[in-house]
Amino acid sequence: MTPPPWAENTQIGLLRADDLQRPDLVFRYGRYLYRTCGTHLAAGGMGTVSNMERRLDGTGGVEEVVGKTFQTTYLQQIRSDDVTRRDHHINLAAVARIAALSHPGLLPMYVAAPIADNYLFVTPRMGGTLLEATTRHKVTARARVQLLMQALDALGHLHDVRLLHRDFTLRNVLLDDRAAVAYLFDFDLALSLDDVVGGTYATHYRGRVFGSPGYSVPPETVDPGLAELPVTTALDIFAVGGALHALFTDEMPYGKADDMWGLLMRIGDGIVIGGKSSVHYPESVPRPLYPIIERCLERDPTARYPHVGSVIADLRAVLPELDDRSADARFYFSATMGAPIVDRAQRLQSVYNRRRDDSITKPQVELAEAAVTTWGYEIQKCLGKVKGHPIYVAAPRVDLLAAGQFPDANTFPKLVTMIDLHQLPDPRGLVDAWTQVYWPTLKKVRRGMMTTLHKVILDTNTGSLLLFSEFIDDPRFGSQLADVDLNVDGALALGFLITRQVALLHESGMAHNNIHPG
Repeated sequence: MTPPPWAENTQIGLLRADDLQRPDLVFRYGRYLYRTCGTHLAAGGMGTVSNMERRLDGTGGVEEVVGKTFQTTYLQQIRSDDVTRRDHHINLAAVARIAALSHPGLLPMYVAAPIADNYLFVTPRMGGTLLEATTRHKVTARARVQLLMQALDALGHLHDVRLLHRDFTLRNVLLDDRAAVAYLFDFDLALSLDDVVGGTYATHYRGRVFGSPGYSVPPETVDPGLAELPVTTALDIFAVGGALHALFTDEMPYGKADDMWGLLMRIGDGIVIGGKSSVHYPESVPRPLYPIIERCLERDPTARYPHVGSVIADLRAVLPELDDRSADARFYFSATMGAPIVDRAQRLQSVYNRRRDDSITKPQVELAEAAVTTWGYEIQKCLGKVKGHPIYVAAPRVDLLAAGQFPDANTFPKLVTMIDLHQLPDPRGLVDAWTQVYWPTLKKVRRGMMTTLHKVILDTNTGSLLLFSEFIDDPRFGSQLADVDLNVDGALALGFLITRQVALLHESGMAHNNIHPG
């Protein structure tokens, strides 16, 4: 079969995000022609990635590349939320600066430009991530650290020009096909220190949590006292400690946490204070790395390593003590790898049998499973209904976690409200309302005592709108308050908390419209 010609048939300014799912669209950017392949590769918290190709002046060899655009929900949030819009412009300026840098450890950025309805970023297509390589036992203990050191050198270069990465994790380090060269990538959260001069974590982030909790989110973004400190490179240094720990285990430095709320409390409290450590270490983590990990994870930002170069120097000193002969499972402890995978039919039957609302049918449970599976989850429990819509507990698929391929840094279970659009008189109106109004507003105000909304997904395969919220261990609805012994003061305090959260919605021009004990 003759490959399609490399003839320009569109312009980058006319390209739309959906066009990346269409094959053989060819546009020019500089001296290179780029062609869409029409195949989706991956989706993350902020972006969608598709396969592409490029060719110098339409001649010579063809290079495989990937094109990334922002999620539609993120762009809608930009339009409605001043803070997100400010962060977006700061990030685009930082990405433009990164694209102009030349460093062997930074993934090259071939294109960083606006398109008709989005922004397009094109980079080389590499092998897997460092996270995938460690979980599959492809590299020895020493080689893992050496690969991370390559990415650290790139991080240090960013710091030298006053740029922060803000989410330095193993999933954001790419390897070549030989797993010999590492590249730092994914600059969706990057910012320049020049754009936050005089700002603190409190004034800049305003209580919002970004990055990968348990790994790249430091105490100063959570604790009110530390939040008054200025934004510095210490944020990335903390993430380095989480990345070093993750080279040898998929358990967090904080140990097991049942839900996001418990984890955030531990982050704020700190796990290394003045050299006193409570870091959780499985036996697979080499002891020579303990002091380095712990200095990175100090609660006080000023007690951490002052520069990335200092971390690299200490790592280089302990390299001879790390095993370089074997890449087997002894050097990676996983809480998910090798875990028994329950038969799907058996699991769904158990969910159905233990459902809290008898009106939920077996086909509804199976439909929910089909919907969330596409997005990397599996149904674990059925909690009942709210406003007639089933609510489930969904957990990340064990197979994806074990392979290091789960598409989200947040691996906690989620509460999922499933809205069957086939049952609604105006499904398009509801989807537009959620994606253009409710979701952006809730991202802005749904914090504190409100269950944090994680994401909103339109699953076209099942015709469902999926509302993912942060999981609360042992959730109990208000109708169960009759079983709780509350005095008058306690009941009034609970009412005040509810009123305060609803007031946040009202201040943003939105009503809850369903407040009752259930």
